[in-house]
Amino acid sequence: MSTLSQLISRIALELGDAEHAIWSEEALTAHLRRALEAYSRIDPRRLDAVIQTEADTREYPLANLGPFLEITDLWYPYNPSAPQHPPERPEWALILSKTFYLGVSEAPSGAESIRLFYTAPHTIAGLDGATETTLDAEGEGIVVLGAGAYAVEARAQALMGAVTVSSETPGQLAAWAEARMRRFAEALQEVRRRRMAAMDARVAVAIETTL
Repeated sequence: MSTLSQLISRIALELGDAEHAIWSEEALTAHLRRALEAYSRIDPRRLDAVIQTEADTREYPLANLGPFLEITDLWYPYNPSAPQHPPERPEWALILSKTFYLGVSEAPSGAESIRLFYTAPHTIAGLDGATETTLDAEGEGIVVLGAGAYAVEARAQALMGAVTVSSETPGQLAAWAEARMRRFAEALQEVRRRRMAAMDARVAVAIETTL
């Protein structure tokens, strides 16, 4: 997968500004970060972690997970070497931004484990200290499209009402930005549609297997 510098070069090339005469690398990085956040809200990474319980403890911090968006499921008690099927899903609650409460009547003894499922933002190698790009090829293309849209939109707004010697008028830039933003929104919507269709298919299979 591509690194930050490779994606920045790709955005600049798509914008016809390979030499960064209009958009600096720093500006494109900011727009790329914004597009990555938008994409992550639609199609985040799906991860899990096994947490060892502590005796008589129902509250567990989640700082070790790193940045995460949402806790999606929790299995307890969980034995990694012999997972229970179907898994037990006790009540739980996210009581602080990075602490969850295990709502069980009998407190853990410390011998049990918890398997936690969560979503997290995507990363790009070289961006904000990340060492890995977690986007697939399609995701990279969508994020590059979005970053370019944000870049053109920002320039159009900055030039609105200004007198320039450029052949590009603020109106032309605004139209270009609108077209790119529309394509970005449509691409995100398609990703969302496919994600929801996949979820519906899993629900249908689950229902069929219980009949």
